[in-house]
Amino acid sequence: ADALAEALRTSAELVAAALAGLVAGGLVATSGTGLRTEYRYAPDPERPEDAAAVDALATAYATQRLELVKLMSANAIERVRAAAAR
Repeated sequence: ADALAEALRTSAELVAAALAGLVAGGLVATSGTGLRTEYRYAPDPERPEDAAAVDALATAYATQRLELVKLMSANAIERVRAAAAR
């Protein structure tokens, strides 16, 4: 998680939480323990729709990167606005 956080230039805590969510969601598997924990993409074979969604997202990122980033930004801004309105 630390190496990924460094590569992404974000906090290790944020990366660890995201990885934990991906593991819990059945998209990522782990091996090792503690500081030697390794993560790999390993979608649950019982949920092929998840792998298909990841594939579609990867294709969209490769072919429509700007549009995808705009959509993600708009969603993030909307979440901030909704939280501020509460």
